[in-house]
Amino acid sequence: MNCLVPAGPTCEPLDQVRRLTNFSTGRLGMELVEFLTSQGQRVTLFVGEPATWAGARRAAEVVAFSTTTDLESKLRARAGAAVDALFHAAAVSDFQFGRAFQPAAAGALEEVRAGKRSTRAGFLTVFIESAFAFPT
Repeated sequence: MNCLVPAGPTCEPLDQVRRLTNFSTGRLGMELVEFLTSQGQRVTLFVGEPATWAGARRAAEVVAFSTTTDLESKLRARAGAAVDALFHAAAVSDFQFGRAFQPAAAGALEEVRAGKRSTRAGFLTVFIESAFAFPT
């Protein structure tokens, strides 16, 4: 049987150094991989880059992912391939960063569009949005 196992967290970047993520070690998915391979199954492990579980990664193939969109893209790339089972153990983020604002002259806020946000600029107001589009 050919199995896919996504494990560990996704992370959504705010800027070049900060991110929003779920607390997930990836342990559940990696132990699932261990069990499946011990039963003779061929397993591809998709592991979130921030996963901290130090156990063995005995999968036939290991593919790293970062964001929810990155994981989705890598799973979609396998569409049409001979996959018998998908065991989804990843802690996929429900939210992503939206628009961000920092203080400007006379108490106004200005939108921050790119780059690392400086802590010297004062507070930062950030909208956190659902990562999923729900039909209305």
